[in-house]
Amino acid sequence: MDTTIKPKVTAKDFFLHIGVIAALYVFATSFLSFMFDIINFVFPDRQAYYADPYSSGMRFALSTLIVSFPILLVLLRNIYKDLLANPAKRELTLRKWLIFLTLFITFVTVAVDLIVLLNTFLGGEISTRFLLKVVTVFIVAGGIFWTTLSDLRGVFFENPKKRKIALSAASIIVVAAVVWGFTVIGSPSSLRDLRDDNQRLSDLQNIQWQIVNHYQTKGTLPATLSDLNDPLSNYMIPKDPATDAPYEYRTIAATTTPVVKSATTTPTFELCGTFAKSSQDLEGKGGYSGIGRGVTYPSDVYVDPSFGGDNWKHDAGRACFIRTIDPLKYPIFEKPPRS
Repeated sequence: MDTTIKPKVTAKDFFLHIGVIAALYVFATSFLSFMFDIINFVFPDRQAYYADPYSSGMRFALSTLIVSFPILLVLLRNIYKDLLANPAKRELTLRKWLIFLTLFITFVTVAVDLIVLLNTFLGGEISTRFLLKVVTVFIVAGGIFWTTLSDLRGVFFENPKKRKIALSAASIIVVAAVVWGFTVIGSPSSLRDLRDDNQRLSDLQNIQWQIVNHYQTKGTLPATLSDLNDPLSNYMIPKDPATDAPYEYRTIAATTTPVVKSATTTPTFELCGTFAKSSQDLEGKGGYSGIGRGVTYPSDVYVDPSFGGDNWKHDAGRACFIRTIDPLKYPIFEKPPRS
């Protein structure tokens, strides 16, 4: 007759074990997502999407990683402290179920990720990206599988030094990844500068089309930018988002371009702004279709500096853009006859 008293699951046991499993899953998911985005960014592929200029997905994964990993360590510390004080709790049914569930999910995750990665590789992804992502999956999944299996076999209780080595190794990898991530993403202040620069670029593009519209409507370039202000349509010339300084504008002497049976003047003007950073080269640094969050930029959020070739690319500091209006492409509108 078995007289062994089986331990009961207390509320503390339940939430500690559920919490550590939840933290582990969140950590693993955010780490893989984060590493995949970094690999895409550092190893661009011309056939991939443009990368998100604000690294939104990478920043969210990094934030989740920074929060979830310490929580995981704290929960693990409390669980092992409790199990060392109460060895009978190692046989908790809940604990064994969660361990086997983790092993199963890890196995399934590896299989699914390898299928997706292999499918992308066969679809043309460069081998460097593919190999680094496979290595990342094996490191994360292999680490989780080994530590979970060791925990089930009681290795960490018999030899606490191995548990400390495993946690230290995981901590070093995570810290290295976080540091690498900040070198790619940049500091919060650099992202603020980037948003300001993109707003400046959007403003200048908007002003450009207002100038073209003024030319087509009135037949001449505006003398100053204030001529474009239109309270009726609620349009006012924007100013620099950071300094509130006005953008620079000047007209350049028109040239005469010979055209068949006539001569056409080509109005030319210049727009200038002061930028905090140089244009980003984001081509191919995103993922593929359905992989790695390829993005399309809303016009009010980001202006692709490569639109139209080098049309809007700029260096840090004062940058000017000279524009010439082709009267054949943008003819002056005919005024309706007076009645």
